[in-house]
Amino acid sequence: PLVKIGVIHPIESYWLKWGNEESTGEEREEMDKAFQDLTQWLLYGLLDFDFISESLLEKLPDNDGDGFGAGAMNYETIVVPGCITLRKNTVERLEKFAQEGGKVFYLGRIPEYIDARPAEGGRLGQIGELLPYTRQAVFRALEPYRTVSVHDRRGMKSANLLSQQRRDGENRWLFLAHCEK
Repeated sequence: PLVKIGVIHPIESYWLKWGNEESTGEEREEMDKAFQDLTQWLLYGLLDFDFISESLLEKLPDNDGDGFGAGAMNYETIVVPGCITLRKNTVERLEKFAQEGGKVFYLGRIPEYIDARPAEGGRLGQIGELLPYTRQAVFRALEPYRTVSVHDRRGMKSANLLSQQRRDGENRWLFLAHCEK
C-alpha cells in the first residue's frame, strides 16, 4: 500500500465516556458522529489513510524508517481525531516523530490525558498542531500528503470516488471505484 496518512483510532477515548445514556450518551454520540465524518471526508476526498490501533501499536516495532513507523508502514503525517487520552507508548512515538520533522494534527482538541491520567504541562500540545474539526481544515492540512486528485468536468474535486494505491516494485497501481454518495 502507498499510504501517507495515519489516523489514531479514538476508541480508547470513547471507552472513557462509556456509561449510562443519561450521563454520557450525548458525548458518545457526538464523538461517534465526528469520527464518522472524518472517515467519510478522507475516503471521499481521496486521501488514503490507515487507522492505527494504539493497542496494536505497542506490539508493532517502530521500523526506524522515515516517518511514523507502524509495522511495515511509514506515515508522513498522523491525525489524532478528538482523542481525550492517548497511551504513553503512542505519545512517545509521536514525540519522536515530531522531533524528526513529522507532522501531527489534532482535530478539535488536544488530548488531556496520557494513559487516562492528566498529561503534565502542555506536553501533548508541543507535539502537534490543533485544527478545527472541519472538512475544510482537514483537507487544507492534508493536501501536501495527497497522492491522487480527480476532478469532474467543471474542475471540482470528485466527491463520489474511492481510491487506493499500491506499489509493486517500480510500478504503482491506482484503484478507483465509483460509489453512490
